[in-house]
Amino acid sequence: MGSGETDLRSWYNNRHSDYTPSYSKEWDLKDKTATKSGGASKFLAVLKNEIIPFVDAHYKSNDNRGLAGFSLGGLFTAYCLSKNLNYLIAME
Repeated sequence: MGSGETDLRSWYNNRHSDYTPSYSKEWDLKDKTATKSGGASKFLAVLKNEIIPFVDAHYKSNDNRGLAGFSLGGLFTAYCLSKNLNYLIAME
């Protein structure tokens, strides 16, 4: 799994938390897990402040970036675009 998690439930919980822009109690209780929605702003900050600078420092890159996604990845993409970001990143 891309997040480094070895079990499906942990992967789902991390994806759900990182890709959702707002908290939803109903959604979080749906599967009766420890999932907490609404972490997209934190995930975006990590992408902008840690991941993109790391990639730029260690690999040949340029300012041509793209952003794409589907399902929760598409939701995160729409969230990023709604924030009118200059950083566009390739995902999924």
